[in-house]
Order: sequence, then C-alpha cells, then structure tokens
Amino acid sequence: MKAAVTTQYGAPEVIQIQDVPKPEIKPNEVLIKVKAAAVNSGDVRIRGLRAGGITPYIMKLIFGWNRPGNGIQGLMFSGVIEEVGAEV
Repeated sequence: MKAAVTTQYGAPEVIQIQDVPKPEIKPNEVLIKVKAAAVNSGDVRIRGLRAGGITPYIMKLIFGWNRPGNGIQGLMFSGVIEEVGAEV
C-alpha cells in the first residue's frame, strides 16, 4: 500500500510517498482501505517541531528523538472496511 511517510522532522518537503506493508490486524481491530485522509494542524506542528521553549524536546521524547516513531500522519480519514478481526 502507499502512504505519506515522514522520515524526519521538518518542513512539508520531508514527507515522501512510499510503499509500506499492509498492516496486520489484531482480533479487536478493523482494517480500512483509506479513500481520503487529512493532515491537521497538530500533525504539522509535530512534524515541524513548532513550539516554544523546551516543548520541542518534550515532543521528541514522546514522538521519537531523531525522527517521528510512527512516520504515517493523519488520523482523520474515510474509507471502506476491508477486513474485520475475529472479536469485532
């Protein structure tokens, strides 16, 4: 599957379209084939470490020191359920 992946902190130019493996679902999860996704202002602030004072260091402790731990951004999306876990 294709995904917009952030491999480092920085400007929008750090986002790359890459092929990533299809996620394996757990028994209590569903897999959704995303048709549309949005990146909100929070994603932009995290990717760019846009904050004052020591906040960027705290953000790095939470999201990953050298690069974002989960490079795929965007939690708002729409799509079609593709697979359902056994406990759903």
